[in-house]
Formats: sequence, structure tokens, C-alpha cells
Amino acid sequence: MDSADLDELEEDSVSQREISADLISQWEAELLQEKLQELLHAIDDTKMQVRRCSCALAPIDILHIKKRSHDFNTLLFSSSGH
Repeated sequence: MDSADLDELEEDSVSQREISADLISQWEAELLQEKLQELLHAIDDTKMQVRRCSCALAPIDILHIKKRSHDFNTLLFSSSGH
């Protein structure tokens, strides 16, 4: 094997490492893109659940709850002699 053959082998080796590095970078980018999509879908699902909960809670009359609480406190403190 002469020096020209060694040079060619070295060039092939460098070329293979560059190709491997490019493939790894591409794979990493695709994996990150996939994970990002999963997170975005999870965020959308969470938003939908929050909206459903908000809609379910919307009919509750907060003023009615406060009045009942006030009535209960009045009853509690008036019966204890305060």
C-alpha cells in the first residue's frame, strides 16, 4: 500500500464521519420536531380541558354562594352570643 492509497483511505474515513455527523444532526432535528409536536398537542388538550371545566362551572352563582356563606356566619356568630 503506497501513500496515495493511504491518503485515499483517510479521505474516505473523513467523508464517512462527515456523512455520519450529518445523519445524526438530521435525526436529532427530526426527534426534536416530533417532541415539539407532542408538547403542542398536550398544550392544546390541556386548553380544551380547561375550557370544558370553565363552561361546567360557569352556571354557578357566585353571589348566591357568598350570600349563603354570609348567612351561615351570621347564624353561627349570633347563636354563640357575639
